[in-house]
Amino acid sequence: IIAAISYVFRGLGSYYSTRLGQIFSVDHYLILHAAVFGLFLILIQKTNSIFLVLLIVIIFYFLRGLYNPTISTFINNKVGSHNRATMLSLNQQLLTLVTSIALLITGLVSEKFGLVNTFFVISILSSSFLIVYVLFLRKVETD
Repeated sequence: IIAAISYVFRGLGSYYSTRLGQIFSVDHYLILHAAVFGLFLILIQKTNSIFLVLLIVIIFYFLRGLYNPTISTFINNKVGSHNRATMLSLNQQLLTLVTSIALLITGLVSEKFGLVNTFFVISILSSSFLIVYVLFLRKVETD
């Protein structure tokens, strides 16, 4: 039930991503995404209620739904047709690789330092990654 609700909110995020794209530029959206993502991860480490954690997870899925179409549209608009499929594939592979490495690091941190510190490390890693990613996307835009 929780997974189904999460995916419904991810779908809602995808649905509203075009409206958000009209309000924010991709740079501002990604910075907003990184800030909210980091904030919610910090909130998780301060929360004692499972219901609040579930609410935060639902918000994560909504943000994730906003993220994928926004980045795909950005790449489709900024990259020429001869490189578009390569960039979309590279984007997905890069995100998968970073997620895998982040899961490994957070697993090691949680074993050594505890779960509360793990959420703090995740918030720092994800915020740092998204900032670097925004800078990379700006470079793609200028090339």
